[in-house]
Amino acid sequence: MPEVCFAGVQVPMAEADPYWTVLKSWQFVPRVGALVEALEHIWRQQGRAGLDEGAARAGAITFDVVPCNEILSALEKPSL
Repeated sequence: MPEVCFAGVQVPMAEADPYWTVLKSWQFVPRVGALVEALEHIWRQQGRAGLDEGAARAGAITFDVVPCNEILSALEKPSL
């Protein structure tokens, strides 16, 4: 799901095996070798832009629609 991968490395679908689930849908299970390659790539690229926590947070913050304090205040009022 490239739309939710803001930092890190994705394993290509060509490096995964399709699996038919009980929900009658396909799931792709990555091969162990592909996971090892991805982890080694991240290890080699450590500290570079696009693989860090800051990049992940910057991408994910766009999905933050309501600050936590607003949610808490909305839930506290009915209980008082």
